[in-house]
Amino acid sequence: MPAGKSQYRKGEYPTFEDYNIYAQRVVLNGEFVQHSHDFDEIVLILSGTGEHLVGQRVYSLKRGDVFVIKGETRHGFRGAENLELVNVMYDPRILLSGEGDLRAVAGFAYLFLVQPAIAQQEEYPYAVFLDEDATETANTLCGFLIRQLEDCAGQYQVAVQYGFKTLAAYLANHYRTREDLSEKLGIFTRAVQYLQYNAARPIKLQEVAEAAAVSQRHLERVFFEVCGLSPMAYLLELRLRHASLLLRGTSKTVAEIAGECGFEDPSYFARVFKRKYGAPPNQCRNAKAL
Repeated sequence: MPAGKSQYRKGEYPTFEDYNIYAQRVVLNGEFVQHSHDFDEIVLILSGTGEHLVGQRVYSLKRGDVFVIKGETRHGFRGAENLELVNVMYDPRILLSGEGDLRAVAGFAYLFLVQPAIAQQEEYPYAVFLDEDATETANTLCGFLIRQLEDCAGQYQVAVQYGFKTLAAYLANHYRTREDLSEKLGIFTRAVQYLQYNAARPIKLQEVAEAAAVSQRHLERVFFEVCGLSPMAYLLELRLRHASLLLRGTSKTVAEIAGECGFEDPSYFARVFKRKYGAPPNQCRNAKAL
């Protein structure tokens, strides 16, 4: 009988209330059922063997393998033999909150935005890993984060936030892929990084194409092939997702959130938000389904 269950929630972990983060070391044997959760997760493989099931793909695991798993993505493990790993579970809002904007880190877009989306698709075998030195350093950073989280009273907020962002930045700066990114995926990643970093201001397709070093027509073709959306539709999804995180996690007004997410007209923001989520922003502030 596989271990685990089909869904996990933040409230099950003691430090989420204070820190929006929980981290642990785990040793798995056998199978761990595929599951989803209402948080995102970094998985760092330290030792042992096994397979990681991510959506429809199966990854044979080695020391140094790294996965960023979005909450809605079902994943699990099978054939694990003394598989030691670190789970860092986090609310995705903290990637972009506080000091130190991780979007400026060169590898951020691929590791935290692109790779989690394509890791479950069979046609994209671009697994992420660290070399031995980087694995050891990442393991040390995880240990620091775990030690700070052992205080559950919320007294080490700065240390925890610093520890998490240092780990995320280190991973983004030092990961490798087992296969070189295709030209198409490289274009997509450069464009996504530009969109993510500039989403709070008006953006034109021409400037995104220039950032990705391709023509507008070619950029649109790449986006449709990779994610089924145009670059501007992808930008709208980014903005709405960020708005939903702000609605859940801040007391800012709807107008303030609209402006912070790149919507110049709050009325337009309310319309497109309702179209996507089925209810206007002020009714969705505390909705868990966003």
